[in-house]
Amino acid sequence: MQSVSKSLLIGKSLLWLILTISVGLVQIWMVLLLKLFDKSIVFSEDKLILDGTLMFFSSALIASITIDFKMEHKEKVSKTANELLNIFPFLVLGFTAMIYPLLLATDQQHISVINLKRGEIVILLASIFYAFGIKCIQFSSKGKK
Repeated sequence: MQSVSKSLLIGKSLLWLILTISVGLVQIWMVLLLKLFDKSIVFSEDKLILDGTLMFFSSALIASITIDFKMEHKEKVSKTANELLNIFPFLVLGFTAMIYPLLLATDQQHISVINLKRGEIVILLASIFYAFGIKCIQFSSKGKK
């Protein structure tokens, strides 16, 4: 089979990412949709951050993409890529496992929501780039078969 073009590869990976984000963050989309019909519904970014929505989405995204890649990808990757594949998921899951219990145990008045938001957004963006890169590798290797 002919090798997949880079633009098709990127397009397929972006489509996968958009669909995954659309489904994975359905909680946010539902609140925003309901808010259109009922003005009394309040969308609070702070509540979203304090609930750990972005952390748990990032954790699920990273865990699923890593497991999928490890189970399906038979070709060798470089030692650096393999280390990244092994370390990054543990960093995200470790961040979530450390931060969320603290959120539950700490009075919300003592939590720096802005710092938490920054951390969650960094983790979310890193997770998105990680997942996009893995999907590019997967689609690329499927195109070579």
